[in-house]
Amino acid sequence: MQRRLALIMKDIVTKYRDVIEDCELLLGDNNNLKNMAYNDIDEICNYVIVEVYKQSAELTIIALVNIYIKAMIVEANADYDILREYVQDFLYYDGTTSSYKYIRAKLKEIRGIMEQGIDDKYLYENYEDVADVLEGFLEDLEAKYDKMKINLRKNYY
Repeated sequence: MQRRLALIMKDIVTKYRDVIEDCELLLGDNNNLKNMAYNDIDEICNYVIVEVYKQSAELTIIALVNIYIKAMIVEANADYDILREYVQDFLYYDGTTSSYKYIRAKLKEIRGIMEQGIDDKYLYENYEDVADVLEGFLEDLEAKYDKMKINLRKNYY
């Protein structure tokens, strides 16, 4: 029984990684993303919201957060307010402590890149903007869990 459970868990992890890789492939490299049309990015988000959500709400949040980060950093032709709203809506309804940990890890990663130094001041500002938005996502989840008398900052920071 325990071996079967381990195989099922391994299968789930593999499927999650495959979906994340699919989303990354759809976005392409930074140059591809920067040159993408607004509709293409919106189409990718719709794929994530409809198809990925069928697999997992948590995975949808992870994919949308990554789309937002990547689009902001390369200044893609996207409506950042809509992308941010997508993430906020999913965090409100489906965000969990795992979402909180993931976003916190991404924020730490972004800050680490900033601390290493970025020569291009405009690119540095993009990273600053991403960090600010990620902090906002964390605050949204903290507010959600505060209503349930759970202090995410204290328990998971």
